[in-house]
Amino acid sequence: MRRLTPLFGWRRLALLLVLAATTACDEDATAPLSPSIAGRWKGSAALGAVQFEATFTQSGEAVAGTGQFASPLGSGPFTVTGTVRGQDVQLVLVSTEFGTTSYAGRFTGANTITGRLQDPDIELKITRQD
Repeated sequence: MRRLTPLFGWRRLALLLVLAATTACDEDATAPLSPSIAGRWKGSAALGAVQFEATFTQSGEAVAGTGQFASPLGSGPFTVTGTVRGQDVQLVLVSTEFGTTSYAGRFTGANTITGRLQDPDIELKITRQD
């Protein structure tokens, strides 16, 4: 029976830890340095109680778009203006139902943005649909 030397065992353990750490890292490694937000996006928050759908256009750093939201407090359309700078996303959403709120997020993958709505203060992850 072949016995593993302590050095070989530690190398194996180190390799496993590196692989685990790489797998456990957030999705930033897959996010392009200058991603585009153009397209259809969808997300939900508060255990699915808040639903978000939007279509964005992008020209340079400028973002515009329209969308639809639904929550226990109401639902309706909204308009969007904002910017994408590198992987950072700043949006202003205007709804006749709830007024104005903002969203600050970051591309965590080519088709994923994770961020927070400011009013109400909830985390919202959106994914590209097209």
